[in-house]
Formats: sequence, C-alpha cells, structure tokens
Amino acid sequence: MTVSPRRVAIVGAGAIGLSIAWRLLQRGARVTVYDRGPLGRGASWASAGLLAATAGHGGPAGTPLDALCRRALGRWDAFARELTDAAGIDVVPRSEGTLVVALDAAEAERLGTAYEAWRAAGDDAQRWLARDVVARLEPALAGTVVAARLCPNDRQVDARRLVAALAEAVRRAGGAVREHTEVDVERVDADVVVLAAGAWSGSVPGAPSIPIAPLKGQMVALRPTPGVTPLRHVVFTRDVYLVPRPGRLLVGATSEARGFDTTVTAGSVRLLLDGARRAVPTLDDAPLDDAWAGVRPMTLDGAPLLGRLTERIVVATGHGRNGILLTPVTAEAITALVLDGALPSWALGFGMERFG
Repeated sequence: MTVSPRRVAIVGAGAIGLSIAWRLLQRGARVTVYDRGPLGRGASWASAGLLAATAGHGGPAGTPLDALCRRALGRWDAFARELTDAAGIDVVPRSEGTLVVALDAAEAERLGTAYEAWRAAGDDAQRWLARDVVARLEPALAGTVVAARLCPNDRQVDARRLVAALAEAVRRAGGAVREHTEVDVERVDADVVVLAAGAWSGSVPGAPSIPIAPLKGQMVALRPTPGVTPLRHVVFTRDVYLVPRPGRLLVGATSEARGFDTTVTAGSVRLLLDGARRAVPTLDDAPLDDAWAGVRPMTLDGAPLLGRLTERIVVATGHGRNGILLTPVTAEAITALVLDGALPSWALGFGMERFG
C-alpha cells in the first residue's frame, strides 16, 4: 500500500543519499537532504567510480552480494541516461570493460580459479585471454602478463560528476539540499529519516547503534606521459586497479583500518605507485597529478545495510567499495521501503537482522 507523499529527511549528501532523494521526489515525497559537510565530500568524492560487479568488487561469485551487484550493474545504463536527462549533466558510464590480469604464474592460477567460479555462477560474458591477446588489447601492460579475464559488462563513471548530477536532479525535482548542517535524528522535522551518511551513519546525533566501521582508502592520479599508449580498459592486478580517465590515470586503492583518518601518506602512495609500475612499466615517467584519501563504510560481512531500524528511521549504508555501483538499486529499494512499506524481495537479507 502506498503511503506517499511523506516528509523525508535524508542524512548524507553522497551518491546514496542523493539518489534516494531523487527517487522519492519522483514519487511525490517532500525531501530534504542534510550533510554536516560540503556536498558529496565523503566516500563518493574519494571513489574511483568503478562499476566492477564482475571483476571482483561484488564479492565471491554466487553470493547474495554478487547477485545484488550484478542486478545493480544491469540497472546502471538506464539509470545514467535518465539522470543525464533530468540533470543536464552527462553521467553515462564508460563501457570498455575491465581486464583482470595475472602478472606471474601463481596469479594466473588464482585468476583461472576465479574465472571458473564466475562461469559456474552464470556469467557467460567473461572471456579468458591469453598473453598475446592481452598484449594486443593493452600494449602498455608489462611483458610479464601471463593471462587475463575480460569482464566486458563492467563500467566506470566519474563519481564526483555523478554527485553533482544527482544534486541538480534533486533540486530540479523540488528537493532541498542543506550542506554544512548537522541534524538530530530525533528532532528533525520529518515523518521518516534515512541514514545514508556512510561510515558516519552511526554517529549522527540521535541515531541508533549501527554495526559500521570506517575503512580508509588512498588513491593517486597520474598524468599520461607523451608518446606512451594509454590504457583503454580498467585494469585490475593483484595489488592495484588502474582507471583511465581523460587526461589522467587513477591508481587505487589501499584498505587501511585507520578510523576516520584521511591523511595521504608516503608509504601508501609508494605502494600504489609500485603496483602501477609493475603493471605498466612506462608509468615510471608519469607525473603525479593528485593524491587523496577517503573512508568507506564497512559492515562485518562486507554487504550493505538496507532496512528499517525503527518505525521512523531507515538505514542505507555499509556499501564498502560498491557504493557507486549499488546506487541505482539502493535508491529503488529504499524508496519502496519508505513509500510502499516493504523492501523488494531481491533486497531482503541485507538488514540488521543478519547480525543477530
């Protein structure tokens, strides 16, 4: 039964919070988005924007998280076209796919095992590529590449541009975005409050306890070296991933249990650069363009937390590495919960009840 329109307060102005706001507004709800900092400067701002459902970010093949991530990937192109039209900002993903490469025999054996698991889980699109095929696809990769699996359906999107587009779509739809505004969940004037503040969701004033922990990630951006063939695909190695963008190459990302610290450190930058140079030796001469750090919201099992905490408070956080990928389906699921009273069947099992 639909109970809209409702007054909804959303805490968190990243991709998750803003996408929920946009979908709720389309259904007639009155929505205000609050963020204690500037627009989208949390995990969304730090993200590489990988829609890597089949390269491995979605977790082991055949798990509920894998199923959710692959559902999300299937929604992304239509979601992006609709958002581009609504906001006037192009967020259509790049679609070259992802190469997961093995740089030695041991890595190739692990990669082959993963490939067989994905195929057994029903992913018929992936392809196993021999060394010579990889070299033709990406000549800049190291000569030590043994093999690769190509994930042609994976995508990438500029996460910062995505946040800007979502904020514009929210405003055009009649919603309000309040930056630099901290709210108390118990006192904010709303029928429903959605906690979508990433790793900070559990520390929002008045919020119930939530099993979320911060996981720090650092990234660097390099400028291309003149005369060097740039990468076309997103490339995953054992140590790093490389994300080609116009005019630069993103290299990510560390995983560090350092609380809410977002300091960029020399040691982590060195690890990232070493991993990048191992994959693409010509990056030795690439100028360093930028470096940054962010904090991912992690649950105990690595899957998102979607559902109702109390009659009035709903949670949408804990997306880990998959926040941008899971944006369309999270917005769809939480909108259904808020306005129709229940999560879709495919979103069940991601609530607090799994933690006992």
